[in-house]
Amino acid sequence: MECHTEEKANKIKADYEKRLKEMNRDLQKLQAAQKECARLLKNQSRYERELKKLQAEVAEMKKAKVALMKQMREEQQRRRLVETKRNREIAQLKKEQRRQEFQIRALESQKRQQEIVLRRKTQEVSALRRLAKPMSDRVSGRLSQKPAMLDSGAEGPPAPPPRNRSSALARSPASCASGTGKSTTSWKTLCPP
Repeated sequence: MECHTEEKANKIKADYEKRLKEMNRDLQKLQAAQKECARLLKNQSRYERELKKLQAEVAEMKKAKVALMKQMREEQQRRRLVETKRNREIAQLKKEQRRQEFQIRALESQKRQQEIVLRRKTQEVSALRRLAKPMSDRVSGRLSQKPAMLDSGAEGPPAPPPRNRSSALARSPASCASGTGKSTTSWKTLCPP
């Protein structure tokens, strides 16, 4: 009877120890799960803080992007204004350059015309001087002959009045003949028809 009771007690003890071990294992599992949960909660909190930080950085980057885009638009607008102003200035300078070139060409043409007129006048003066020299010599010779005739006492026809150089040139056959070439205003005045 006592043997049966002892076996029953041992069996109950073994079952109890077995259940205690199982409960300890379950307790350890629960503690490990609790630790894991606490770790996950801690990590989640850290993740949330990092997420908020990243969101703030993204919002800041968006603001910077908007400001940068605005600055780029303003810079582009400023460059367009500067380019337009520079193009206007270049066009004005080209216009002024064309005007100056035209004025220079006109002055050069005027200078050439003046040189042509001056050369022509110089040639006319030289020709008049060449023609005036022989006539001047003739007039000088006639004036020198008149006192000699008075000294000899001969009565001759009255001497013609002295002619000035311009009348001599005007009635000179050589001068009029030379005027039949290139006729100018001076020749027409000196050699009437």
